[in-house]
Amino acid sequence: MPNKSVAGYTQVPVQGGDVLSVHYDRTPSNTMSLLALYEIKDNGGVVRGVHQIVQTGLAVGAFLTGVALLAACNTAEGT
Repeated sequence: MPNKSVAGYTQVPVQGGDVLSVHYDRTPSNTMSLLALYEIKDNGGVVRGVHQIVQTGLAVGAFLTGVALLAACNTAEGT
């Protein structure tokens, strides 16, 4: 994944250690929803913020883990 130029710094891709929390809920419509919080860092390792991804309508038992979760975070960030 590439770095991203942001006003005042260079944002690096989200890595496993940047994920703060992952929360799944089962919805009344018998699907799953995901809320994941992760840190945004610059190329010096400084935390520049905390962002989130939300996905709804996931099949019950369809948990994003590892590479798929990081790919979702980096797709959302454009990194």
